[in-house]
Amino acid sequence: MTKLGGGVASPAEVTFWLVQGRSLFLALHLLGIACFLYILAKRLTPLVRAQRDLRFDRPCARLGLVLKFWLGQWKQPRYRVGRSG
Repeated sequence: MTKLGGGVASPAEVTFWLVQGRSLFLALHLLGIACFLYILAKRLTPLVRAQRDLRFDRPCARLGLVLKFWLGQWKQPRYRVGRSG
């Protein structure tokens, strides 16, 4: 068993409930990766199955709208009929 600076054993070398520390840490890492991949698959499924969005089919028109609404600060009307007072 390897001792660290102050005589404390390395967690990788200690046995926890009859399981070596290395095996326990490896199992925890693999469990974390498996959980991450499961969540990633669940979140990517709707994106993969969704209908394609052709955003770059008319780049000049999109650039014009970006300049109009972003740079020009064009305001979209909030209400169809404005109320006074």
